[in-house]
Amino acid sequence: MTDAKQQQPIPGLDMLIKVATVESDPTGLDTFARYRWQAKQVVRQWLTCLREQDQPLFLACEHVEDLTLVYADKVRFIQLKTRDKGSWSVAAMNDRGLDALARSYVAARKQRMHELCTFELWFEGATAGKADTEDFVQDP
Repeated sequence: MTDAKQQQPIPGLDMLIKVATVESDPTGLDTFARYRWQAKQVVRQWLTCLREQDQPLFLACEHVEDLTLVYADKVRFIQLKTRDKGSWSVAAMNDRGLDALARSYVAARKQRMHELCTFELWFEGATAGKADTEDFVQDP
């Protein structure tokens, strides 16, 4: 007699295995300890695992992106950017984050899973009060 639980697949395991095959830049592992805000965002997202619906099944830190949320049918790659002083202008947002997301997109596409993914850019700190920055934040 076999245990029925042993025969049940783990939800989202296939998606996690796909994410594990995406090439990842290891430099984030070296610097992660310096980023308290990023760690807070990871914990915040981990807490969403407690919801009953649309919760991530797995979270991965510093694999492909700063934070990767793996669901049964999708993946969210999140680039987290902190700023110690000053504010975020539209130029700084694009310069500091979009290149990383583009690399993540290319890596996910190599594994033929890019259509299952979203690529998000999160910022800590204030944004510049200029019209072009406000417009970009409202509709990137």
